[in-house]
Amino acid sequence: MTFKELLDSVTFDDVAEQIVRLYPDMENSLGWYKLHFDMLRLMKPEYHDGANDDVCHITMEDWEDDSGLHLDASPMEGDFWEHSLTKELIIAPDVKATNAELAACCLWHTSFYGFTEKQVSDRFRCYEDWDVDKKGRLIPRIRGEVLAKKKLSVIRRNGGMIPTVKELSPSKKKELTSLAKRYFSYSDTRMNKIKRKRLFRRKFMVYYYKRLIHISDFIIFVT
Repeated sequence: MTFKELLDSVTFDDVAEQIVRLYPDMENSLGWYKLHFDMLRLMKPEYHDGANDDVCHITMEDWEDDSGLHLDASPMEGDFWEHSLTKELIIAPDVKATNAELAACCLWHTSFYGFTEKQVSDRFRCYEDWDVDKKGRLIPRIRGEVLAKKKLSVIRRNGGMIPTVKELSPSKKKELTSLAKRYFSYSDTRMNKIKRKRLFRRKFMVYYYKRLIHISDFIIFVT
C-alpha cells in the first residue's frame, strides 16, 4: 500500500481522532491537518529523483523519555509531498495499527515543516541554516529568531503563551533532537566535545525557532 492509497482508505474524522490520541499537543491544529489532508488527497503522486527514499518504514520507536514505544514513519519529513504519496509503506511485523493511526502518523511527519506549500516556503525563506564568521567558526544564521520573537511579543501582549524549550512536549523535543543529531551524522567536521555540544545546541535552536514561527502564525491567524 502506498501513502496515497492509505489516505484514500480513510476519512479525516477517523484520522483526526488518532492525531489527538497520538499527539495530544496537536489538538488545536486539527484545522491545519484537515487542510493538509485534503491537499494531499487532491495531489497526483509523482516520483522525484534525489528524494530521501522510495519507501516509508513504519516502525515502533523508543523516544528515550520513559513514555514507551511510539509509532514512527520514516523518511517522510522534507520530501516533496507528491513523491511521498508514491512511497510504499513497509510496516514492521511488531506494528499493530489501523489505517487511521498510520495516516495520522504519516501526516504528523509530512507536515513537520508546514501544512501548506506557502508555509514551507515561508519557513525556509526566513531561515538560513549555517554561516561562517570571520574567524572561520560555524554560526547559525537565524534571521527567523528575530521574526519569531516579534510574533511572540504580539501573542504575549494579548495574554497568550508559547512554550519555551523546557516546556516543549516530549514528542517535540524528540523531533528537534533527532533533526539536530542528523546534521552531525552527515557532517565530516572534526571537533572536540565542547564545540560539538555548542553546535548541537545551536542547531537545535534553529529548528526550535522554525517551529515557533509556525505555531505563532497559527495562533495569530485564529485570534
